[in-house]
Amino acid sequence: MHLILALTLLAPPAGPYVPLTPADHAGAPSFGAHEPVVGTHFFYWYKQSVGEHWIDHDGTDALTDHPLYRGEDYAYDSEEWWVRQIAKVREAGLDFMALVYWGMPGMDDSDHPVATGLSWSNVGARTLSKILERQLAAGEEVLPVGMFYDTTTLRYNYKDRQVPLDTDWGRQWFYETIRDFYSMIPPRAWARIDGDPIVILYGSAYAASQDDDLFQYVERRFEDDFGTGVHIIKNHGWPGDADDIISWGGALGLKLNTTAAVGPGYDHSAVPGREPLVVEREGGDFYVRNWEDLLSRHPRVRPTLVMVETWNELHEGTEVEPTIEYGHQYVYLTKHYADLWREVAYLPPEGPYTDAEVITWEPLESRGVDVPDVADGPVRKAYLDGRLCLTTDPTRPGEFLYVDAHRSFAFDQPATPVKVELTYWDDGYREAWIEYDSLDPDSSVRAGAFKRGPALPPSTGEGWRTVTFEIDDMRFGDRCNGADMRLAMEGSAPALSEARVRRVR
Repeated sequence: MHLILALTLLAPPAGPYVPLTPADHAGAPSFGAHEPVVGTHFFYWYKQSVGEHWIDHDGTDALTDHPLYRGEDYAYDSEEWWVRQIAKVREAGLDFMALVYWGMPGMDDSDHPVATGLSWSNVGARTLSKILERQLAAGEEVLPVGMFYDTTTLRYNYKDRQVPLDTDWGRQWFYETIRDFYSMIPPRAWARIDGDPIVILYGSAYAASQDDDLFQYVERRFEDDFGTGVHIIKNHGWPGDADDIISWGGALGLKLNTTAAVGPGYDHSAVPGREPLVVEREGGDFYVRNWEDLLSRHPRVRPTLVMVETWNELHEGTEVEPTIEYGHQYVYLTKHYADLWREVAYLPPEGPYTDAEVITWEPLESRGVDVPDVADGPVRKAYLDGRLCLTTDPTRPGEFLYVDAHRSFAFDQPATPVKVELTYWDDGYREAWIEYDSLDPDSSVRAGAFKRGPALPPSTGEGWRTVTFEIDDMRFGDRCNGADMRLAMEGSAPALSEARVRRVR
């Protein structure tokens, strides 16, 4: 018996579907790890009739966009609402919905003395469960359900305690939140990858402390209670090894990790106390452009799971569900691109360097390579030893020089060995190296987007020098802050006068 079984539970499970055994999962529907799948983050905290998540405390409208819904009540405890929402999610071509879960072990719905206004998580999940149970009993196919763990509960909860995840109590809190969610959902309705139910984590910063052992702990506890493993997709800031990684913020622009995130735009104008942030939808063009960016990446390199962010987060204006403002436009767009995704469609970029053997850059002439001005790589023109170059701008914060290949040159393809030649200024650096977008997902953060590459030769202080690197796992995916590589120097400001990339056949 595992030691963890001897621990006292914080609270009994919230639902009836625990304990389970491996036999309870035999033949359960599941997505394969390499199967193209499109899910969505689903928010169910609304209750229109009483203003819950509908009207702010000051009486103003809490929503940026407004659902085109003709039911009695847009509400988490309405079976009619759930049935209509499921039908629309299906119409949009989505394979599963990851329900936002704001659960708290031991919080017993609306009769809890401190749970007023917080009970929607369990009430809504149980309401959905009744529908799923009826569908399963009738032999109907159900829309699979996964968990989107809203980790703000690690900071804002009825115990008014920031949860430390490197303690026994904190790990139990974290695990029992996952246990509670899946204990309420019929196991035949779980959204699974290779048989294991999906848990997508929001940000890690809400925890008081963390360590690398949390996910192993969850895996052991879940298997003991449910008779199967769990597929954890962590947001990129979490420590420890998870099954996959996602970056929240797909509504602001395509996010790539081992899981992709894409969305239609963003506007949280209705949320009190936030600084303005608007990413225009551009009449649908923003959503289209980000989907096509994703489809332009080679199927052997890109993720297989993409999350649409979101189905109905109406406060932040990221929804694709039908609204008064946009009608059904985003339902139709989502269906179109979700179908292409499952068909493994590939839309490679076209342009002048598709078949080029060599691409080059000089300050006055770019032929397939650019040195862009990037947030932490601000550039300015300079003359060093009579040669025009680009160097970091000392008037703005930043320490790198970025190098980017044109998208028509080997963009995000599975194997493009290259030689990279840089002519750089050596005036006495302590250390210098390149970092590059790599095909090796374990080589750096963001699934290999910043792999540390070869070091430049030791400094001689002799001025202009040329170095050549041969790289066999270059990705050219624009994931290195929108570029393909960057030059870093300690003890000196990096400067470049030429860059050359050559295919190695």
